[in-house]
Amino acid sequence: MDDYLTHMAENIFTPCDYSFGRFSVTSNWIKSRFGAYHRYPVKSRLQMICDDIRQHFKTDNFMDEPLPKSSDVLKSLNKMLKFKNTLALYKDFYKKSGISDKFLMPSAKTLEWCDVYPFMYFHASFHGLEENKDIHHLIVDEMQDYTPVQYKVINILYTCQKTILGDFGQFINPNHFNTLKDLRQLYEDAEYVELNKSYRSTYEIITFAGRIQNIPSLEPTPRHGKMPKLILCSTREEELNQICKVLDGFYESKNTTLGIILKTDNIAETYYDALSKDYDLHLISSDSSSFVNGISVTSIQMSKGLEFDQVIIPQVNCETYFTQWDRSLLYIACTRAMHQLSLTYTGELTPLIDAVNCFDRIN
Repeated sequence: MDDYLTHMAENIFTPCDYSFGRFSVTSNWIKSRFGAYHRYPVKSRLQMICDDIRQHFKTDNFMDEPLPKSSDVLKSLNKMLKFKNTLALYKDFYKKSGISDKFLMPSAKTLEWCDVYPFMYFHASFHGLEENKDIHHLIVDEMQDYTPVQYKVINILYTCQKTILGDFGQFINPNHFNTLKDLRQLYEDAEYVELNKSYRSTYEIITFAGRIQNIPSLEPTPRHGKMPKLILCSTREEELNQICKVLDGFYESKNTTLGIILKTDNIAETYYDALSKDYDLHLISSDSSSFVNGISVTSIQMSKGLEFDQVIIPQVNCETYFTQWDRSLLYIACTRAMHQLSLTYTGELTPLIDAVNCFDRIN
């Protein structure tokens, strides 16, 4: 995008002579003014050139003759543009990149989510984005969930000081390939502080989770508890029965929250339907407006930012968790547990925790 935008202005603007009565400016003069304002968005440049033209005409207007209206001059300058709006420019980027078939609009004047921030980035160069001057310090949380182009747009909208926090071990979106290195290149002069100590979970849970994601620098707080339980089940029905045993134990404990965390929203709904017949459960979804004590069923994506006294993670087999993205998901799910962690599975255990020995295996 930067390569395209670097040459965008000269490719989309073809200046020609402009005249009004005996007053005129040449195409080369307009071109030189356009280049002189290269730090500004294209549309802002045209407005500035319009003002220059009218000022130039005023200087030569010794006889106090009628001069063109600003709107008329600007209209003539806009006719020299190859593209009249950001959308046409953005479509041309796809075309020049040889990926026109990738650009799809769900409906008129509606972009797919993945195009929103790239479009805004183009809009900043073509039309301009209005800076928010009311915010004096911006805090960005979950930094790993933002792409480089999103940070570029954020930097345009908010030029104030920023505090950016997150964990690149907790990726949710499988299409995000950006790294901490990419982020640090965007903020080369930023002060960098690495926070390695985890206070949420017990020593045993953090040690277990850290080995899944291979984070040797992760330092658990010296607060000990039960070892994570890995429960092998012969059938799906037995797996549900084992989960029920954990739920029964939860009611007898002093814990106030338990989360059953599944890989996707659909699987979470399936488990909710199966277990809610016998237990008082809360389904946490995109429609939820509050978090309550008791037993909650949710997906890994919806569990981000939440914590539970106990966590159950079903289906930790090689069919459900097997990619590097799944490694991040499993790490997120495990680190939602503060005191107790149970993982159930049928068939073959996921290889993502096959080499981990810091758990109680139950057959």
